[in-house]
Amino acid sequence: MATPERIHTPLWSLELAPGWRAEDFGEYAVILNDHPDTTLRLTSLDLANGMTGAAWIERVAAAQRAQERPVAEVRCGDFGGIRAEFAWMAPTLSPRREDHWVRVWTLAYDGTPLDVTYRCPLWCAGRDDQVVVAMLATLEAGAVLRRTAP
Repeated sequence: MATPERIHTPLWSLELAPGWRAEDFGEYAVILNDHPDTTLRLTSLDLANGMTGAAWIERVAAAQRAQERPVAEVRCGDFGGIRAEFAWMAPTLSPRREDHWVRVWTLAYDGTPLDVTYRCPLWCAGRDDQVVVAMLATLEAGAVLRRTAP
């Protein structure tokens, strides 16, 4: 059995599911599969004004709840935080190609934030849920974070 492929960044690493591939753009990485309309994006953030990872997670959770989106606490490998999901729909009466299902994970490890967004067409919401959750369960803090953790 082949060893699963991992994408490594200084701040995190993730095991890729079979059939998925990664494109690293420095501050963010995009995980893709054979469906050209689906993306999983992981973005490393620098928080301004001394905001902690925990405060950022709470602020995002409050904003999601204010929009009446369900928010759940989650653990994704070494990272913890929240997940929200919602339909993003074009402002028209009928469904359109631009309508998407979006799941967002607002995560942190030892105060360092990681924003994760999965997007697919609304008509196939749920198609990749199990695979995406399984990949996120393999999130590990990168070498830079492990050196600075207490």
